[in-house]
Amino acid sequence: VAAAVSLVAEVSAGELRRYCGSRIARFKLPARFYRVESFPLTASGKIRKTELQELARADRLKLLD
Repeated sequence: VAAAVSLVAEVSAGELRRYCGSRIARFKLPARFYRVESFPLTASGKIRKTELQELARADRLKLLD
């Protein structure tokens, strides 16, 4: 499981993991966090999840450490 996030301030993957861990079940925690400047959107304004997956597979998203 991975998560793409658009951040206002610099945070580490560990900080995001701790934040998520206090709000969702452990088995749902993302293993990787990717930083995106903007999300690819459809014409109706929904996030294009398949395009995000393709960008991650092609190593075009910045992986947070």
